[in-house]
Amino acid sequence: METWLPILKADYQLLENYHFQPDLFHLPIDFTVFKGEDDKWLSREEYGQWQRYTDRPLEFHEISGGHLLQESGKGQIINIIKETIGTYF
Repeated sequence: METWLPILKADYQLLENYHFQPDLFHLPIDFTVFKGEDDKWLSREEYGQWQRYTDRPLEFHEISGGHLLQESGKGQIINIIKETIGTYF
């Protein structure tokens, strides 16, 4: 408890005080976004909101699975990541 309690308190304090400011968050990189075909939490349009964090291209992929992309979509994700990385080398 002596070791972990201060860490947990600090984590919760950070969560209480953190206020995300999307206008200050901007990355000069391409984004690859994955959406589960069966995702009931977020729509395709909501996933498209990632575009506001970059002026670079946003590549969008719908993969088998739900919000957390179950095992069924793993092969698709790996292939897309390999292809994406391959374009840079």
